[in-house]
Amino acid sequence: MIAVQTAIDYPDRVASLTLSGGQVHPPRALMTLQSALMRILPAHLVAPDGTSKQRVRAVLAEVARIDFRPHLARIAAPTLVLCGSRDHANLSAARALATGIPNAQLRVIDGGGHELNTDTPEQFNAEIVAFLRQLA
Repeated sequence: MIAVQTAIDYPDRVASLTLSGGQVHPPRALMTLQSALMRILPAHLVAPDGTSKQRVRAVLAEVARIDFRPHLARIAAPTLVLCGSRDHANLSAARALATGIPNAQLRVIDGGGHELNTDTPEQFNAEIVAFLRQLA
């Protein structure tokens, strides 16, 4: 989401963009469920790196407010949007990113989940390398 915001705010500073498991406007129901889980789970599961549960929940609240839809057309950089076929929470967002960003390509990796770089590293890397070669 930070990369998308940067590309919207500073299009002249972004040469290309690769988005994996990205969001456009997080589903309210999913964010409410995630927040509820964070509230009841023990702190070591919610924030294993020592961040407080309160801070994690505050970040989730901010993420829930984001809506990039009106601004995606401002992204000028060639963009690769990656999503796993099993990443059901983010498939519609990946499609929205690829549709809303001019010059974007969508690649759905069969069998991949949310963490494509660890779920399907060979396919993930191959898609990025192919995309970057197109730009050269």
